[in-house]
Amino acid sequence: MLHARWVLVVPVKEASRGKTRLADVLEPGARAALVRAMALDTVEAVLAAPRVARVVVVTGDGPVAAAAAALPRVRVLPEPAP
Repeated sequence: MLHARWVLVVPVKEASRGKTRLADVLEPGARAALVRAMALDTVEAVLAAPRVARVVVVTGDGPVAAAAAALPRVRVLPEPAP
């Protein structure tokens, strides 16, 4: 029996625009770091799934793009302009 292999797309907004509801308790740099850490944790968790062949990260965030591109089986695409 063949097992399906998946390619997952993980969209990641620019870290400076993420987690805005935490603006009252976290400074902008800390929020951006949290967004980046959560995004990369998500990509690494998805890569650990046995049926995931590859992950495509779509982002305009430079640090996320660089870190994700260094992971195996990850392709990074730029976020399209609005």
